[in-house]
Amino acid sequence: MYLAIASYAANGDAVVRNAAEERRVLPTLTRLFVDQDYTDNTAEGPFADYLSLGMGKSPLVCVYEAQFVDAAVRELLKAGMVLMYPTPTVQSRHTLIPFDDRGDRVGRAATPRRS
Repeated sequence: MYLAIASYAANGDAVVRNAAEERRVLPTLTRLFVDQDYTDNTAEGPFADYLSLGMGKSPLVCVYEAQFVDAAVRELLKAGMVLMYPTPTVQSRHTLIPFDDRGDRVGRAATPRRS
């Protein structure tokens, strides 16, 4: 998600659609990822770093709105930290991978029925 947003911004607010645009934005995107080093595989770790360290390591983190609101309510936000909504809206899907039959039943129970 971060790559999609960053590449859009680096490409003049346009989706990267071809190899020439990819080559043009790649140096900027490479610096963003290399400078940040390893990040967790959830939104929790990078957001905790962002809250405690500020914008130094991570000038932009992708988090859930609920995480940001919770931090605001608990007065953990520093000056200049804002929540932005990408336009068009970005949708994400959560995936469940069951390890056994019981997990499969839980996944089926939690899956909305299509009418």
